[in-house]
Amino acid sequence: MKRKSYSDEELKNILKDMPKVEDRQSKHDLYRSIQPEVNKSKRKFAPWIMPGVATAAVLAVLVIVVPMVFNSANQPHFESADRLTGESSNQPEVTEEDPPLPKFEEESGAGEEGASTKSNSPNEFSSAESDSSLQLEQMVMHKPLEDVSFQAYTGMNAEVVIPLTLGPGLEASDISLEEAGLSNIDVSELTFEVDSESETATVIFPENFTVSGSTAATMLVETIRWKLQPENLTRISIRTTNGSKVDLGNYGMLDQLKPIDNKKYAYQIYQFSQGKRRFLAPVELKEGSIEQALNEMKVDRSEKYLSSSVPAHVTFTQITSDGDTLILDFEHEQWQNDQQLLTMVEAILMTAKIHGYSQVSFEPLENRIGFYDLSGLVEVPNAANPIMNENSP
Repeated sequence: MKRKSYSDEELKNILKDMPKVEDRQSKHDLYRSIQPEVNKSKRKFAPWIMPGVATAAVLAVLVIVVPMVFNSANQPHFESADRLTGESSNQPEVTEEDPPLPKFEEESGAGEEGASTKSNSPNEFSSAESDSSLQLEQMVMHKPLEDVSFQAYTGMNAEVVIPLTLGPGLEASDISLEEAGLSNIDVSELTFEVDSESETATVIFPENFTVSGSTAATMLVETIRWKLQPENLTRISIRTTNGSKVDLGNYGMLDQLKPIDNKKYAYQIYQFSQGKRRFLAPVELKEGSIEQALNEMKVDRSEKYLSSSVPAHVTFTQITSDGDTLILDFEHEQWQNDQQLLTMVEAILMTAKIHGYSQVSFEPLENRIGFYDLSGLVEVPNAANPIMNENSP
């Protein structure tokens, strides 16, 4: 149907013809009629509704989060500073060719053996920001070296060597080098024969073995030396399968390698990038004194992905020894957290070990940290950078 339209004049006439409407109520009558509606109380919610909703929300979050936490706790892992401080880490995708790094060795009561008690004072040196409930990162192994094997890998820049201690049932192929921030000088074709009684080892190379480049040759030699370092050898012989000398590039044709000179190293922290695992890495010194080693541990070497293992605020005031005991007296400011102190303690213990000491006295410290009672003599570890199978005890 077509809609009818009106002119303005027609609309005026229509409006004039409409009946008049008058409201004869007074304003007082109108007020009285609407007052009851205005004074009606608003509907209130029962007081238990909001707390009930909040409780339900919390339970829902717990239902989602708790299974995730337990699942993550049961996965193979390695312990890094990011996990301990609650920071997130960007881990590379794990493939069959690059398996996940097994868990880091953790020991309860480590370092307490052979320690004489000085006092039971609390951990007064920890920062107020430190949370004792956080799990600390341990980088050494105090357990007996039973059924373990030793490996050595290079840093990503091929300038440092990081020795690893693999627990029972683990092989070099189980280590995810990318995840750990390490690279590899392949020694899988070499045969290692160790004679503990004579303190000698023989490394057998394939016939016609060659190495390309001076850097590769240096890292190969250092990898072999550090792989064998825990064996405490006096001689390392090398030969090919037919008994010939080995062509080691810029080293020339060799039939032996010099074992690690233990007194010329100090341990610092290697970490390729934030989120990667941290390792204790030996750094070669110009001089072979424990004094120089302790001071060199305070130096950052970021170009090699090495950071100081002794904080800058620590000043060694007296370094003495009593037989095989290293006695350290030093001044320090407040520790950043318990992890900083624990890392320093373990790096010093490994450095003391490689310099021939069997125990260390940290004179100014009277507290417990991690697995150590620092009020007494602390035994040096048996090895650095332990990696254990997830199912190991």
